[in-house]
Amino acid sequence: TLSSDKLLIEDVAKYDATSHTSCAYLLVDLSTSMRDHIDFVKKSIVSYINGLSSNDRVVLFTFGKTEVKTVLTGSETREEAVRIVNDLKCNEEGTLFYEALSRAYQLSNASNTVYDREYVMAFSDGIDLQKGSSTFEEVLKQYDSHALPLYAICMPDASKEAADKFGELSRVSGGYFSMIDKTEEFNDVLTVINDV
Repeated sequence: TLSSDKLLIEDVAKYDATSHTSCAYLLVDLSTSMRDHIDFVKKSIVSYINGLSSNDRVVLFTFGKTEVKTVLTGSETREEAVRIVNDLKCNEEGTLFYEALSRAYQLSNASNTVYDREYVMAFSDGIDLQKGSSTFEEVLKQYDSHALPLYAICMPDASKEAADKFGELSRVSGGYFSMIDKTEEFNDVLTVINDV
C-alpha cells in the first residue's frame, strides 16, 4: 500500500569524485578506415588520462581484423599509459567492433563489485566486418540492461547504417552518442560523462 507520509531531506552533500572509484573501458578501432582520425583519438585519450584522479582506472582495448587486444589493464602509471596510447597505429584490414564491445561488457560484469562507476568510451566508425564473432543483436541485448553506459565517439565519415547502430547501442545503454573528430569537441563528451 502507498503511504501518505511525506519524504524529507535529511542530508545534502556534494559528490566527491576523489572518494569514489571509477573504471572506463576505452575501445579504439585500429582499422585502416580510422587513419584520418587516429591523431584525434590519441590526443583525446591522452587528455582524458591526464585528467583522471588517483582512484580512476582505464582499461584500453584495441580491435582490428583478427583480435581484441588489452593494451592497458588499469595498473599502468600515467606516463606508461600515455606512451602506449601515443604508440597506437591504424594498420588493420578489418574490425571486430561488436566483439570488442562484448569483451568490455564481460570484463565489467566480472568486476561489478570493485568500482563505484563503470562505463565504456568507444572510438570507432561503427563498422564490424568480421564473420563468426559477436553480432549487433547479441551486443544490443547486453547493453540494453543499462548496467554499463556506452559513450560513443563516432567518426563523421561513418556510413549511415553503422552510425545508426552505434547510436542505438549508446542510447539503449543509457550512454551518449556523438559524431566528432576534433579534440575540442571531445571535451563536450567528457562534460556529459562527468555530469552523470
